[in-house]
Amino acid sequence: MQVIKEINKERLDWVDVSKGILILMVVFGHMDNYAEMANINDPIIERLCLIERTWTPYFMCAFFIITGFCSNFSKPFKEFIVGKFKALIIPGVTISILVNIFEWRGIFNLIRPIPGTLIHGPAWFLSALFLSCIIYYIIVKYINNMRARILIYVALVSTGLALNMYLPQIIEFWYIPHAFMLTPFLEIGKILKSRSHELFTIRTISISLLVYILSLLAILLLSNYDKIGIFRRITINWITLIPSYICAISGSIMIFALAHAIKRSMILKFLGKHTLVIYLLNTHFIVFYYRMLSNYFNVNVMQSVLTFFIAYIATMLTCSAISYLLNSKYTSFLLGKF
Repeated sequence: MQVIKEINKERLDWVDVSKGILILMVVFGHMDNYAEMANINDPIIERLCLIERTWTPYFMCAFFIITGFCSNFSKPFKEFIVGKFKALIIPGVTISILVNIFEWRGIFNLIRPIPGTLIHGPAWFLSALFLSCIIYYIIVKYINNMRARILIYVALVSTGLALNMYLPQIIEFWYIPHAFMLTPFLEIGKILKSRSHELFTIRTISISLLVYILSLLAILLLSNYDKIGIFRRITINWITLIPSYICAISGSIMIFALAHAIKRSMILKFLGKHTLVIYLLNTHFIVFYYRMLSNYFNVNVMQSVLTFFIAYIATMLTCSAISYLLNSKYTSFLLGKF
C-alpha cells in the first residue's frame, strides 16, 4: 500500500510540473499575440517569440493528454458531467464575469459569458475540453474495439479540420472543430497511463526526442516556418496534419520526461496547481503591463528584452497570486469547488 501511495504522489508531482512548464509556454506565446492590443509595435517581441514555433504543435494537446491520463472515465455519466462542468465551465464563466466587472464594459458585456459560455478569448480551451471529455466518455462506454476507436478518431479529426477550413464560422459555437480534433489526445493520455511504467525509460525518451525533432522539422518546412498547431485559431491543414499529430504526441512525452526529471521543483508544481486561473487571466494582465511599460519599448534591444521579461514575470506573479487567493476555502466555490 505504501508503494502505491508513493507512486501516486510521484505521478502527481510530475503532472503538476508538466502543467507548470506548459503554462509558462502558453503565457510566453500570448506575449506576442497581445502586444498589438496594447499598441506595442516592437519587432524585438516578435523575434523573442519565434522560439514558440518549437512548442506550438504540442503545448495545448499536452493538456488534453494530461486530462486523459488523470481523469476517471468510468464514473456514472451524471457524476462525470457534473464534475467536468464544475471543473471547467464554472471557472471559465466566473472568471469572465469577474474580469468584465473589473473592467466594466457595460451590463451587456457583463452577462455575455453566460449565453455564449466560453466562446471568446483564451477560455476556448475549456469549452473544447469539456466537449471532448463528453465525446470520449461516450466512445469509451460504447466502443471497446481499438480499431473501431481509431476509425472514429480519424473521422473526428477529418471532420474538425474540414469544418475549420471550409466553415470557419462554426468556431463561434463552443469550438466544435477544436473538440473534434483534440479528442484523440484523451485516448493517448489513457494509453500512456496504462503504460506509465514505460513512459520514462531511456528507450522511450530517446525515440520520442528523435521523432519530435524530425516531425518538427517537417512541420516547419511544410508550413514555411509558420506557427502550426491547435489553439484558438487552428493553423493545421491537410499537409501538416500527420506530422503535427506525431509532433504533438512526441513533444508531450518530452515535456513529461523533463517534468519527471525535475519533479521536485516547487515553483513549477505551484504553477501547475494554479494553471486554470493563470490561463484565464494572463492575457488581461499582459495587456495591462504592456501598457504600463509601453514607454520602455522601442528604445534599444537590451531594454526591449528586459521590459518584455518584466511584463512576462509580472503577469505570471499577478495571476498566480490571484489564483492562490481564489483557491482559498472562502472563495474556491467561484472555481466550482463545492
